[in-house]
Amino acid sequence: MAQAARSPRQRGSRGRKPGRKPKQDAKDRRIAELEKRSARLEEKLALAEKLIDLQKKVSAILGINLTSDEER
Repeated sequence: MAQAARSPRQRGSRGRKPGRKPKQDAKDRRIAELEKRSARLEEKLALAEKLIDLQKKVSAILGINLTSDEER
């Protein structure tokens, strides 16, 4: 098989340029940290919303009123 016909994955380079990764400065590290934190918080929010919906459905099935004392 000719070298040119092989894909980057078969050659082992995985499509990246050879050499060291460029160093990240403090701003790039902070951005990456905040993006990671944001993704985790979005996952927690999605889970919380699903749990609230589940609680509403269960309370409707059981006939439990979910209004608080302040809302009455």
